[in-house]
Amino acid sequence: MRLEQLLDEDIVHLACRHHICELVLKCVFEISLGSTTSPTLELCQDFKKKWKELDLLKFNPGSEDRVVMAVIRDDIDGIIHFASSS
Repeated sequence: MRLEQLLDEDIVHLACRHHICELVLKCVFEISLGSTTSPTLELCQDFKKKWKELDLLKFNPGSEDRVVMAVIRDDIDGIIHFASSS
C-alpha cells in the first residue's frame, strides 16, 4: 500500500495466502457439511473448546498415523499431485 501511495498508482492486487486458504477451506466445508449462514461452525467451536486439553508434544502429522494413512492410501498419489501443483 505504501508503494502505491508513493507511486500514486494502483499496483497488481493479489490476495494474501491467508485469505486464499480461507476460501479453499470454505469450499471444502461447504462440500462436506453443506452451506451455512452461521459465522461459526459447531465443529470448529468443539475443537476450540478441546484445544486446551491437547498435548501438543504428542502431535504427529497424519502421514505418520496408521488410521489416516489407511483412509488416504488409495488416493495418496492424487493428493500429493494436488498439493504440489501450482
